[in-house]
Amino acid sequence: MTLRPVFFLTFACCAGLLVASEPTHKLEAVKELPKGLSAKVAAEFSPQGHRVVGPDGPVAELWLAKSAAVKPGFKPTLNVKYPFTPGQLIGALRVLEGTTFTDFRGQEITPGLYTLRYGQQPQDGNHIGTSDLADFLLALPAESDT
Repeated sequence: MTLRPVFFLTFACCAGLLVASEPTHKLEAVKELPKGLSAKVAAEFSPQGHRVVGPDGPVAELWLAKSAAVKPGFKPTLNVKYPFTPGQLIGALRVLEGTTFTDFRGQEITPGLYTLRYGQQPQDGNHIGTSDLADFLLALPAESDT
């Protein structure tokens, strides 16, 4: 499987930087993995990453897994669009110091290094109606994800 769908899923989670921003934001190549990933997690990534640069400088960096297994015979539904398994490693995100980076609810994400794992919002009474899609990426502090 190519990582193109994973790239778009990951950037959908970071869309606030690019979509809601001025057109002065751009994407640059990053040539090495960040320090702070466990050896086992780092082995899952290509060293080639992406840096989002805004008018005031770099904002965040993103690396994607070398490959992503998909569920055989998966058919998207109205609320589950991606064929991944909950908990599956998708990428790594570094939010840079001195930047304001927010999640989809506008909550600021503390600068640091995170792994991105696929998750699905539970279909229970606490979560019904909170989002049209059940798909999301969970950002875990990299030092906690071994």
